[in-house]
Amino acid sequence: MLTGNPVAAEQAQSLGLVNQVVPADELIKRCNKLAEQFAQSAAESVRGILQAVHLGLEGSLENGLALEAARFAVCCATDDMQEGTSAFLKKRPAVFKGS
Repeated sequence: MLTGNPVAAEQAQSLGLVNQVVPADELIKRCNKLAEQFAQSAAESVRGILQAVHLGLEGSLENGLALEAARFAVCCATDDMQEGTSAFLKKRPAVFKGS
């Protein structure tokens, strides 16, 4: 459980804790857009992101960095990593297959 004083959205952005602030009436629309982007991403990378977020909230920095390194190694061994790199270099959209 996180404890401490809350931080205002604009302050969190200025501190680099978040990369954007969305007005409340646009929040659901923005969340849906992000969900669509995640759905088009490589499955293993999304799995790693979710694991890091869930475990990282309560762990130490050292454990978080170890998890990041382990997840990166897993992602590097996938066909989707090859596809993503190839698509980037050829300036085309990637077609991920979940492998």
